[in-house]
Amino acid sequence: MSEIYRFRSINQLIKYKELEDFYCFFSDVKNFNDPMEGHFELEWYGDSILWRNFFRHYVMCLGDFYLQASFIKGNCKMSADFIDIDIYDKSLLTSLYTDLLNRTINKLFKNTKIRQVFDIFTTWILDKNALLYYLEIMQPIILEEIMNQFEKIKILPNPTINYPINYNIIVPKQEKGTKVSISEAVRIELLSKRLEFRYKLKDEEIANTELLIMFYTEYPSMYLNRLIDLVKPNAYMTCFSKIYFNSAMWGHYADNHKGVCLIFDHSLIDSFQENVIDVEGFYETQYSSKVINLNFFLLIRYDDDHLDFWYKDSKNNKKCFLYDLRFNKEWIKRYSDICKSMYTKKTIDWVYEEEARAIIFDHNYKFSNDKSRKVFYQPNKLKGIIFGHNTSVSDKLKILGILKNKKSVLNDQFKIYQAYFSKINGETKINIHKVDIDF
Repeated sequence: MSEIYRFRSINQLIKYKELEDFYCFFSDVKNFNDPMEGHFELEWYGDSILWRNFFRHYVMCLGDFYLQASFIKGNCKMSADFIDIDIYDKSLLTSLYTDLLNRTINKLFKNTKIRQVFDIFTTWILDKNALLYYLEIMQPIILEEIMNQFEKIKILPNPTINYPINYNIIVPKQEKGTKVSISEAVRIELLSKRLEFRYKLKDEEIANTELLIMFYTEYPSMYLNRLIDLVKPNAYMTCFSKIYFNSAMWGHYADNHKGVCLIFDHSLIDSFQENVIDVEGFYETQYSSKVINLNFFLLIRYDDDHLDFWYKDSKNNKKCFLYDLRFNKEWIKRYSDICKSMYTKKTIDWVYEEEARAIIFDHNYKFSNDKSRKVFYQPNKLKGIIFGHNTSVSDKLKILGILKNKKSVLNDQFKIYQAYFSKINGETKINIHKVDIDF
C-alpha cells in the first residue's frame, strides 16, 4: 500500500494542534476501545527452583506492602500500585529485613498446606484462575506468619483476627504435567466462606479491620494483576487504516463523519523513526478470536541480577530448567515477536477496519509522559485530507487556514477531497471527490 489513512475528530486536529504541528499522538493501549487489546493468557509452568523463587517474591512483596500500609497516614487507599514487583533479594536495604524474610520463608515451608500447594505447583501447569485459587488458600497462612515475624522483632504489633483458614485443598486429577483450571464455582465457594466471616463482624470490628481484611482477601488478585508488568511492557500506538470508505470508522473515529481523514504516504513510518527511534511498524493488525497462551516464567524481562533471583536457587548453585533458553541471545528476538503479536491482534469483530499500527514498546518507562508520545513527522508525508460528510463549513475554513499557513512545507501534490454517499448497484457507499481550492 502506498497510502494509509488516519481518521480524526476536529477537536484532535485543531484543539490539540495535530495538523498545525504535524504530529501523531501514541495512545496507551489501555485506553483503546477493544478490551481484548493486547490480551493474552498467562500460564505458569516451572520447576521447583522457579516456584520457590515465585513464592519468595510473593512473600517479599506482601511483607513490603503490609509494612507500607501499617505506617501510612491519612486516608490514602492502598492499591495494587503500591506492590513493589521490582523487589528482589539484592534490593533489600538491611540485613535485618533479609534475615526476617528468610526466617519467614523457612517457617512457611514447614507448613503442611504450603508444602501441599507447592507440590501441586511443581507437578501441573496452572492457568491464572488456578494459581489465584491456591494463593487465596495460602494467603491467610502467609500473612499471619509475616505478622508474627514483625511482632517478634518489635516492628509492628500483631493484630488478632479469627480469619477462616481451614480449607480443603483441591488436588488436580488431571495427568501430571498437564494444564489445570479451577472452576469459578470452586472459587465462589471459597469466597462465600470469607463473605460469611465478614458479614458476622460487627460495625466497629469492620471499621478497625477494613485494611487488614483487604490483605486477607484481595492481595492475591492484586499481586497477580501487578505481576503482568514483569512480562508485558507498556505499549503505545497510533493507528491507521488501509481504507477511507468505511462508514463505521468515520462514525467511531471521526466524530460521526464531522471530522476528517488524513492521507499519508506509507513512508511516514521512516519519518517517525527519524524523530523517535523506538517507533516500530507499520504492522498490519491480525484479526482472530484465538487467545495467545504464554508461560510467565519464560517472559520475565529484567536485567541479569533480577533474572538470577528468579532463575537460580538462593545459593546460586543450581539453575532452573529454563535458564539456558532465557539467556540465549535469540530470546530477545523471540520476545520482540511475542510483543508484536500481542499488540497487533484484535478480535474478528474489528476486521472491517483493515488497520495498520505504529507501536512504541516502552521497556524502560521513557514514554510515561503524554508529551513524550507526540511523534512528529515531515510535513511532506501528509498527502491530503478528506472532509467528512458532516464536517461543518466553519471547521473546513479553520483547516484551510492552517493549510494556508503551512503551504510552503506541504507536499507539492497535496490534495483536498470531500466525502459523500453514493448508491452503486443499490448499495450506499462512501466516495470522495477532489476539491480544487486555491489556499
